[in-house]
Amino acid sequence: MKLLQARERKTERRWLAMAGRALIAVVLASVTWMLVTWEQNPFREGQLPNPVPVELAHLPANLVQVGTPQSVRVSIRASQDSWSRLQPSDFKASVDTGRLSAGIHSLDVQVTSSAEYQILDWQPRRITVHLEPLLKRTVSVQLDATGKLPDGFRVTTETVTPDHVTLSGAQGAVQSVSRVAVNTTLDGVRSAVTESLQPTLVDSQGQPVTGVQVDPASVLVVLGVEQQVASKTVPVTVPTVGQVANGYVLTALTVAPPSVTISGAPAALSSITSVEVPPLDLGGATGQLVRSEQLPTSNTYFVSGNPKILVTAAVAPLIATETLPVNVAAKGEGSGLQATISPPIVQVTVRGGAATLASLRADSISATVDATGLSAGSQTVSVKVAAPSLQVLGVQPGSVTLTLASASTSVPTSTPTPAPSPQPSATPASSLAARSALTSSSPHS
Repeated sequence: MKLLQARERKTERRWLAMAGRALIAVVLASVTWMLVTWEQNPFREGQLPNPVPVELAHLPANLVQVGTPQSVRVSIRASQDSWSRLQPSDFKASVDTGRLSAGIHSLDVQVTSSAEYQILDWQPRRITVHLEPLLKRTVSVQLDATGKLPDGFRVTTETVTPDHVTLSGAQGAVQSVSRVAVNTTLDGVRSAVTESLQPTLVDSQGQPVTGVQVDPASVLVVLGVEQQVASKTVPVTVPTVGQVANGYVLTALTVAPPSVTISGAPAALSSITSVEVPPLDLGGATGQLVRSEQLPTSNTYFVSGNPKILVTAAVAPLIATETLPVNVAAKGEGSGLQATISPPIVQVTVRGGAATLASLRADSISATVDATGLSAGSQTVSVKVAAPSLQVLGVQPGSVTLTLASASTSVPTSTPTPAPSPQPSATPASSLAARSALTSSSPHS
């Protein structure tokens, strides 16, 4: 018996020694693993990048928080890998409001997290919570339409669906709401409007009210819009009567503005293509005519804006071109010398008002050669033409032969060179009169 007990104690000591050695091996392995892990993934302490909102746990259904929900800053200890996986949902901050009544309360904040993070601290540790009775109230929704429809349009119907909403929130905030409205604009609207809008809440001073929930959050607004009258833009026309003065022409007739917008019944406007002002009398006009006109009224339409019209008629001389024969005269001959010119007549082409050409006199155009300082004999000289109020376009020929001889010496009479046919002109009758007048005087000085 004693021998058996001795063997059992020996076996027991052997097993205890083996277990001790195994435990030491596990501890050494664990320490080794922790040291290796610490080197590869060290722990770090710090504050969460974002504050954690504080929730009201077990809040009674008849109470609601007043003011902005608070939050706390949380400091933790975790491995480097755990910091890289941080999520806001990993942390929760709360205060227990299960047994509270309406009023202001100072409560302890509790912060919890998963086992991966060790929470070191949070601030603040206590917060103040303001609770008020929850109030629900049903109010009507009013439609505020701002702006102005285009001319000729009107709103026929206005509907808001639903026309009542339920407000819920802190008693004070809900009671302060004096008006619930939706806002839309009529600017530029030409057809029916259908839109979903969120109601706005204002107090008696017109200031917005926040912190109140609206159910439903949006309502449907429908506006019926129709056109009372049609509108169209048409040109303004100006008829004329009478004739401008002889020798003048109407060069331009302008109206400002050139068009107007008229409104009226669509059927009546369909046949109107222009608006006509009273006729402008051009009788005997020799210059610009300006007239301010009031657009005539009509039983079928009305004119939008300022119906005053400015009419301007530009009248200018009729420009014509004439080729006329003109005698050439010499001037500046020396004492005792007599001049003979060949050819004695040149063709002068002039441009000017038809009235001016029609009234040419014998002295209206002159053609001369300058004999100043020249001695007896023949020489070629240039012809100079003077034509006041006219533009000289050309002289043919431009030069003539001037012969100077002593007054006592007989000079052969030169035969006049036949004049070339005149160019077509704007006023043939005046050309004949001008030729007669301009060639009636002697070609010699």
